[in-house]
Amino acid sequence: MKILVCVAIGIVLLFEFQVAQAELVMHLEFEGDLEDTSDFGNNAIIGNSGQLISFEPNGRIGTALRFAGVDASAPPWIEVASSSSLSPGSAITMAAWVFKTGQIGGNAGIFFKGNLVGVQPDWQLGLDHDGVSNFGPISGFGAVNGCGIACSEAIAVAPLDANGVPMDEWSHFAATYDGQILKLYIDGRVIASDEHFDTIEQTGAPLYIGNRFLPSGNVGSFQGLFDDLRVYDVALSEAELWELALNDDGDGIAAINDNCFIVSNPSQRDTDADSFGNACDADLNNDCIVNIVDLGILRSVFFTNDPDADFNGDGVVNVVDLGIMRSLFSSPPGPSGIPNNCG
Repeated sequence: MKILVCVAIGIVLLFEFQVAQAELVMHLEFEGDLEDTSDFGNNAIIGNSGQLISFEPNGRIGTALRFAGVDASAPPWIEVASSSSLSPGSAITMAAWVFKTGQIGGNAGIFFKGNLVGVQPDWQLGLDHDGVSNFGPISGFGAVNGCGIACSEAIAVAPLDANGVPMDEWSHFAATYDGQILKLYIDGRVIASDEHFDTIEQTGAPLYIGNRFLPSGNVGSFQGLFDDLRVYDVALSEAELWELALNDDGDGIAAINDNCFIVSNPSQRDTDADSFGNACDADLNNDCIVNIVDLGILRSVFFTNDPDADFNGDGVVNVVDLGIMRSLFSSPPGPSGIPNNCG
């Protein structure tokens, strides 16, 4: 069976989480490299047009991977070699943060394992430019077979907002299959589902990210950023996907309402009222960067109860707060899900 997720050029999303008992088989964090931080070593390599791929400091979580633009002659992508961990038998979850900065060229893959001629995709999650979101086994999608009889198989279709995937905004995409039900999630909510009873195809084809592959060349291209891509060999529950999309740090506050969504801070303490929680706001002069100026301010209030410099809220500015500043040095404050001046 082949699983397809194709999300039209118009979808929102959010992402990150902690899920117990789920086997994380690939986790690309893009923190300056293409290494898989799961236990399975599914590292990525640049497949084409390396000059069009770079790391962006202001990612959804830390840094992100930027695809610089649509290049019809040499579209960019990265790829991961096939492995047993990326060839699950009957269940899978795919999830990613996506930030679109330009038009989608063709049908661009976020995840695309397989190719479009002869051997059809094992599974995929992608962006489509036609305004329709599809998730299902669709043998022959975009290939010589066309759609044909395969379209009578289980396919979940969800019309999208006419404005398409929002520009210059992080969105969370996820898809699951448990051997019986196909589901597509946007921002932690199911937007499409359908039944299909089968095992997942295991072709041995590579996993492509940022594009969809034909032997004659890649088709479709993505313009924007990816961050924190994850693959699980189980179908996460709706509750787990909701948690993944809306509560990044486990403090019970949805990321879109959290003033520091990578550090658990249930009190949301923000003493300088700049929409960044103290727990991740070492920008003491509010110029949107933590630097030597902020270090000077911290030193001037050391061993006092200055509220803004007391990042951990223990009532005193000390070496713990200095350690927090060091961890945030040369970075903007946050990240915060609340609108702020450092956007």
